[in-house]
Amino acid sequence: MTSLLESSPYFRFAYNKEWGANSFEAGVHGMISYVYGTPFAGAPLTSQPGGPVSTYHDIGLDAQYQYVLDPHYFAAHARVTRELMNNPMNPGITNWQGLQASNATDNLTETYMDATYV
Repeated sequence: MTSLLESSPYFRFAYNKEWGANSFEAGVHGMISYVYGTPFAGAPLTSQPGGPVSTYHDIGLDAQYQYVLDPHYFAAHARVTRELMNNPMNPGITNWQGLQASNATDNLTETYMDATYV
């Protein structure tokens, strides 16, 4: 179980266009989370209020195209999300997940794409 310092606001803005059998959507999304941590070795895998706070800032772009006209269906989706993590504990100290933190900050980029034709 994770304890949040406060709410984790999420936003999403999108543009949608439809014409004939086609539709297109492009959007941007993001979230900010502040998570309590337990900085000592042997701590349970739950986080406790009052410890150091890790921050997660996510921002992403996504798009989708669809063509729907019997008997054809085509869809393509793409998404890129970038997450910036800040773990205030020093490297080498067990973090709130019970894992050794190799560094105090890190980032992650997720890329997803798919296409379907029926």
